[in-house]
Amino acid sequence: MICTFDTVRRMADFPPCDDICGTLEGHVRRFFYGRDIDAWTWPVGPIFQQNPHFRALRVAPEHVGGPWTYVSTGGWAATADSGTGLEFILCTPAPAARAQTYTDRP
Repeated sequence: MICTFDTVRRMADFPPCDDICGTLEGHVRRFFYGRDIDAWTWPVGPIFQQNPHFRALRVAPEHVGGPWTYVSTGGWAATADSGTGLEFILCTPAPAARAQTYTDRP
């Protein structure tokens, strides 16, 4: 599935209700301190139904021409029953809606 910005929704910039997701997002924001970070989610589809707290964080580059970084928060919930948890990090040379789609695949 190719994701366009029309199918993702920018989230308000506040911690999600889930404590673990909030802790993960806080970690990402501290690690990338000083950079613009946008939170995105999907208002429909399987990821929203299975974990409404899932989001992809898009981190702006540190300098012009640097990589855009996409980080999932909430992906861990897909494997929580097995005692493991996974999150995903992707880097792209430019902003890419499709990168946000890849972070939603546990």
